[in-house]
Amino acid sequence: MAHPIELLAPAGSLPVALAALDAGADAVYCGMKKFNARERSDNFSYDDMSRLIAYAHKAGRKVYVTFNTLIRESELADAAQTLAELDTLRPDAVIVQDLGALRMIRDYFPALTIHASTQMALHDSEAVKTVAGMGAKRVILERQVTMEELERIAAESPVELEVFVHGALCACLSGTCLFSSWLGGASGNRGRCKQPCRRLFRSDRAKNAFYLSTRDLAAIRLIPKFRELGIASLKIEGRLRKADYVANVVAAYRKALDGAPEEETLELLGRTCSRERSLGFYTQDSMRTLIRPDAPGGVGQFCGRVRRVLHDSFEAELTGRLHIGDNIRVQSAAGDEGEALTILELFIGKRPVKKAFPGQLCRIPFRGKTIFENGILYRIGETHDTMEKRCANLPLQGPVLDFELRLSATGLTVSVASKVRHFPVQTEPAEKRAFTSGELAALFRSLPDTPFSAGRITASVDGSYFLRRDHQKALKRAFQEWVNREISVSRLREASCRKAERLLDDCRTHTPLPPPEHTRTVFFVRPGTAPETENGIIAEDLNANPTPERECILPFFTPETEISALIGRIADAVNAGVRVFRATSLSHFHILNSFPGIEIRTAPPLPVANSFAARELQSLGATAVHAHIELSETDVEALIRNSPLPVEIYCQGHPVLLATRAETAGIRSLTDLHGETFLIRKADGLTLLHPAAAMSIVPRIPADRIIDLRITGTQNAISKFNWERGLT
Repeated sequence: MAHPIELLAPAGSLPVALAALDAGADAVYCGMKKFNARERSDNFSYDDMSRLIAYAHKAGRKVYVTFNTLIRESELADAAQTLAELDTLRPDAVIVQDLGALRMIRDYFPALTIHASTQMALHDSEAVKTVAGMGAKRVILERQVTMEELERIAAESPVELEVFVHGALCACLSGTCLFSSWLGGASGNRGRCKQPCRRLFRSDRAKNAFYLSTRDLAAIRLIPKFRELGIASLKIEGRLRKADYVANVVAAYRKALDGAPEEETLELLGRTCSRERSLGFYTQDSMRTLIRPDAPGGVGQFCGRVRRVLHDSFEAELTGRLHIGDNIRVQSAAGDEGEALTILELFIGKRPVKKAFPGQLCRIPFRGKTIFENGILYRIGETHDTMEKRCANLPLQGPVLDFELRLSATGLTVSVASKVRHFPVQTEPAEKRAFTSGELAALFRSLPDTPFSAGRITASVDGSYFLRRDHQKALKRAFQEWVNREISVSRLREASCRKAERLLDDCRTHTPLPPPEHTRTVFFVRPGTAPETENGIIAEDLNANPTPERECILPFFTPETEISALIGRIADAVNAGVRVFRATSLSHFHILNSFPGIEIRTAPPLPVANSFAARELQSLGATAVHAHIELSETDVEALIRNSPLPVEIYCQGHPVLLATRAETAGIRSLTDLHGETFLIRKADGLTLLHPAAAMSIVPRIPADRIIDLRITGTQNAISKFNWERGLT
């Protein structure tokens, strides 16, 4: 029998999580204060996460914690400490992007379940198989997968699949965007995206428009198809959203999953503020119309414009209704990130009012915000119950105990925290229905008279027995009394800390690689070209049919429908004598490892930010890696010191800042309102955005260098990217 499909809701704070669960979510996903891809949301303290997990588990719901950003080498100690905290809290899964984080969890915190984030750029069955082999129990697929591709991936997947069904869409393929980072070091791969794709740009056609801003996703009518494919979880986007939005969207999808008429679900969705809705990338028709250049990139219901900014208030001419308690965002006309605020006071002239209507000029006080002249007002929600008292009264989750139970004719044997105890109990031969292992596990699922919470329970029954209810209660009482005497809360916490210490000890005792005697330069070139210098290694894209003396760079995006063709082209290259391949996606490792006698090196956009990621790639077969292009010089030096593999540095080129399957307006270049120009080109079914200025750095570190000559810029300007300013 198929498992029921899970409804998974976002939660940027504890009140939002409670609102989502109240509305019918089966699970919520949320982040701690660091290492999560929505660092601009309120996020969770240790105690609030503890309260949420305890509440959710008592209600039979689940909590997934996001640990889904890239981790620098200097942050490994902090990351290990956060994982130790999660080890004591034991959420139902940890969602990861960084390959090093995945390795750290799998090897040092094995009690934590791993879900592979969409930020891993997982868009085909080969990538799913790769991360399944690395220990992931669920894969959250790239949002730019079509329904046809999803059908094929689901048929091949060895693990659960999770897909997005509602919310904002990134224009860029997940985990590959460098756009925000390029413009100021605020990386989307670090949870700090400034959403430059929502901004106003001027094209080479001399027209201003929102050329990269997508409609929102609303795939509620595709639920029957997701159910047919056996999708495990339907995910709603929105950890920056407030409780009213999350509650309404969850309620709508809950009704749809439970078979309510379509008009009921659509009426609920109609109460939420969003951009124009679409089927996202699931259909070709939707993909072609996903970007509306004439529509502002802000989210919410357009309700007016700022006409004058005063010292502590601003005047707005309204096109929609506003009410005391509404949440609004004031966004610049250029599409720059806006300020969100709650309307606590509202004036018409000098008269305080509760409501203001279209056509009126109202005044809204504000504090500590930057309000733009001629800014656009969006109504993004209503004030929701803050649930302060309810949140404060929630109990904390106790330290988690994993234990093994084995019932036999003589009694119950329990193994917990390296201790074993036998509890005699009177059993009787089963005459009708035998006591099952499931009933045995359920008996110990809650431990009310102890400071502990039950974790993973392995239960078995050796024989066919009847166990009277009063004997069950006596057995559980004896177990709880023994646990209280023998198991120390502090020692359980210390055990998690020791796992983190062992992780860091292994990192510190690593034997560094000797500096290379000679450094190489690897030239990424256009088909049929070669660099002016005769020194160095030349690498070409696969579609250039590289010759044996050249390395082969594999495409970082291949639709599932073209995977067989990709494998065939790789086989042709191997048969032609090519022996060095550049993996740019996790899917490539599962493919390349089926060809003996070849060498695998990595290339952008596959991110390598820390030595544990390098170790994981080494275990997948890589012989060399590149330092993630967003890193600073200090970060790269630390990575090279601890990496078990040689590390290459991307030193020159026009990197891909954004890649999308969405149709754009046939433009060739974009310029933002600050005067920076970007080049647009088509390749392999994608629209690619490159900086017109070249990235160029001169490392002092002895390491092989990558010079990317595949794209020619249009400016003499040079950028050092994050090399000197660092990555936030």
